[in-house]
Amino acid sequence: MSKKKGELEGFKHRMYENNKYDVIHIEVVGSITPEGYMAINKRYSTWETGKPEKVIIDLSETDMSSMVPWDRPIRKKVKDSTEQFSPNAKVAVIGADTSAISQLVMKITLNILGAIKTSKFFDNVEEALAWLEGEIK
Repeated sequence: MSKKKGELEGFKHRMYENNKYDVIHIEVVGSITPEGYMAINKRYSTWETGKPEKVIIDLSETDMSSMVPWDRPIRKKVKDSTEQFSPNAKVAVIGADTSAISQLVMKITLNILGAIKTSKFFDNVEEALAWLEGEIK
């Protein structure tokens, strides 16, 4: 099976740059595991142009049932082995389950593991890009 554009080694997750908008697009495919998160974070922290400040996380291909809380030792291991997002990063999340619980779990995950202060949920890429570009609040 061939790799898709931006596919991370050992995972189906994809990460690539939208040069037109200077945005990093992360597609989380399948389960969300500590190992998968660490692979995404490693790729983000070594991005060629530095840590991007505008990020879209696409969960439309994510198994949302895999979003179970990680126990304390796993959270510590993940946090200790990953770099923080840029302090000015804005993260737009698309494709998330619309339930308040799923969005709360995702927001907590972003805040604890990535120290992301500015994030918002959107229905599609166009809305996410408009928000990241400051066209909508």
